[in-house]
This record gives sequence, C-alpha cells and structure tokens, in this order.
Amino acid sequence: MHIMIIMSQEETYKHTLKNANERLTSPRLILFRALLRHSPVSTVSLTELGRKNGIDPATTYRTLTLLRRLGIIEDIVAGGKRLVELSDDYTGHHHHFWCRKCGRLIDFDSKVVEVSLANVIKVMGASMSAHHIEIQGECGDCSTK
Repeated sequence: MHIMIIMSQEETYKHTLKNANERLTSPRLILFRALLRHSPVSTVSLTELGRKNGIDPATTYRTLTLLRRLGIIEDIVAGGKRLVELSDDYTGHHHHFWCRKCGRLIDFDSKVVEVSLANVIKVMGASMSAHHIEIQGECGDCSTK
C-alpha cells in the first residue's frame, strides 16, 4: 500500500529546517511567509519587510544565507535586478517574463519549452541539471496600449 502525504509549503519548510537540525524561529517563519507572498523580491525589500516586523537586518541576512544553503531559496536576475525567490520545491518549476515597459515580472511554465530544451540537450549529447529562462518584452496589458 502506498500512502501519499502532501505537505503545505509551510510544513515543507518546517520539515526542511528540522532535518537540517535548524530551529524554526519567529523571524525565520515571518521571512518565509513574506517570501510566500512576495517572491521574487529584492533583498532590500525583504529586509525592509523584516524590519517592519521587528527583525534586525543582520538576522534577515543570516536567515537568507541559511535558506540558500538549504536550497529553500535561490538568487535570480530578472529584469536586470537581483532578486531572491523560493526554490522550485515551493513554487513548482517556472520561468519568468519581464515586461520592459511596466516592469511587471510574470511567472509562467510551458511543457513546450521544457520538451524543446530536452531535445536541444539530447542533440548536444549533454545532460541538464537546471535551467532558468527569462523572456523580455511587453506584457499583454502594455502591448495593447
């Protein structure tokens, strides 16, 4: 018999910390919840969100270092900005579309893109461990104005 357990993003986060022998502190939980709501986000913006919740900037930076080490977050560059976002374990695999006109960053996924990438890698005789794609242009709202 197979039992499938589905954990919420927050439960997965708590489980990951526990498995790494790291404590779930109030600042770590607050920052994780902020990432759930605002990801991707700049480190500066996340530090400000933390500060509004009584979290010292040094604590925010230490927490981000820990979350990177545990693979909970990753750094991305989108729209020419360095941002941090939750890893695919929390958001699902996706790519980014950046509107050069309004600055909006839109997450998207596409089986066609994934199949095409797999075919390119196969033709190259290579293997792929990860990839990030950012498309730049004008979003639907801006292109109709």
